[in-house]
Parts: sequence; structure tokens; C-alpha cells
Amino acid sequence: MEIMTHNYSPRIFVLNETREKALVDTENETLFIVYDNFLYSFKAANFDSWSTIPESVEINGRIYYPQLGDTITRSDGATHIFTTKEIVIAMATEYFEKFIR
Repeated sequence: MEIMTHNYSPRIFVLNETREKALVDTENETLFIVYDNFLYSFKAANFDSWSTIPESVEINGRIYYPQLGDTITRSDGATHIFTTKEIVIAMATEYFEKFIR
């Protein structure tokens, strides 16, 4: 995945393991993570997040079985939006490309 191959400024932490890949903006906790080339997630600095659809997810003490386009708001106000891999990657690319050296 091209987004993981760039040389980023020091504020961006890159984890590129076999099963888990991540980019983290250490100044504001913006995060892009890929787990097992299956689950893709982008979390913005305001804690809202967009991810591909897991089989199930626990939020606010309830188990949800999200579908494409579902939105769930946590008790702290952060919103989870379930979308496609392409949209998650595009959001992460748009954010992190400004830190490429």
C-alpha cells in the first residue's frame, strides 16, 4: 500500500508490521490503521472515525452489526462511520500526504 511507503516528517509514527500497519500523527493522535489487510480505519483528531465493516463492534456497552453507511455515536460524542476501504484510504492519504518529505 503506497501510503505506508513514504518518508514522513518526524511527527508521523509509522508501524509497518506483517499483520498491522499504522500511521499516527503524534501531535494530535490522528490515526490510520490496517489490520490483516481486512480492517481499515481512519480516526481524526476530533476522535470521529471511519472504518470498513467489521463483523461486530462493541460501542457504549452494546454489540452492533454495522452495515455500509451506518453511523454510531459513542457516549462521549465521537462518531463511527462504516464505509468502504477506498474511502478510508482516500481520507488517510489526503491527511497524511502533507507530511511527506
